[in-house]
Amino acid sequence: MLPPAYVAREVGDGYELVRIDLGAVLEQTCTAAVGLALIRYSIPRNGLMSALMAACGAALAYKGLSGKNPIQAMLGQSNIAKTRRRSRQLHKVPPDLT
Repeated sequence: MLPPAYVAREVGDGYELVRIDLGAVLEQTCTAAVGLALIRYSIPRNGLMSALMAACGAALAYKGLSGKNPIQAMLGQSNIAKTRRRSRQLHKVPPDLT
């Protein structure tokens, strides 16, 4: 586990120390770097595999730079929320069985 880190952010007329999650920052940076590397690797090549690599690299770079999952954006957040709600209802155990 990484030690906690703090950043000074301007709030009104003064500054306030805000804790940041180094693990999430590291994950976003590495995801963007791997996505950009995949794009760079697939540019000089031809064929279907290079196009798929470029598409996957673009998705990874988008997730790393924006923090949003492009697959969830294409499917729509409401569809995923409905699926989660349904799966929670299916996995509930009746009180008399516990």
